[in-house]
Amino acid sequence: MPTPPYATYEGQYQRYFGQVVAAYQSTPTSPDDVQVQAGGVLRLTQAEFTQLIRNGQAFGQPRQQFFEPVGFVRVGGTWLLAHFATGLSQPAAFSRAERVLWPNTSLFASVGLTLYPTTLYRELHRQRTASAP
Repeated sequence: MPTPPYATYEGQYQRYFGQVVAAYQSTPTSPDDVQVQAGGVLRLTQAEFTQLIRNGQAFGQPRQQFFEPVGFVRVGGTWLLAHFATGLSQPAAFSRAERVLWPNTSLFASVGLTLYPTTLYRELHRQRTASAP
């Protein structure tokens, strides 16, 4: 069975982007409530290449635009947040020649944790002072 064609890219570039974010954030009624944020990001990115090599050969494509929609969810309390995101990176190829040079749509996902140590310290201190005789 033949292997599908693929391309390797190497390059140096500067990246500029603009984005619009829409999100929903729950309103906790007490400090112990879990906070939920969910939303989407619509980003348009432009990469300006100072050097670009495809399969070992330089080619002249000084800039390329990418359309990148992303959905995200953040869940957590006052001192710890879990982040989940998934999205697409779609080259904005306008001609047939550009569609041949640039890869297809890429799917990506990310998971992360954010720890707020100062808030954690305050919470632990509050609990200690509340349980002290």
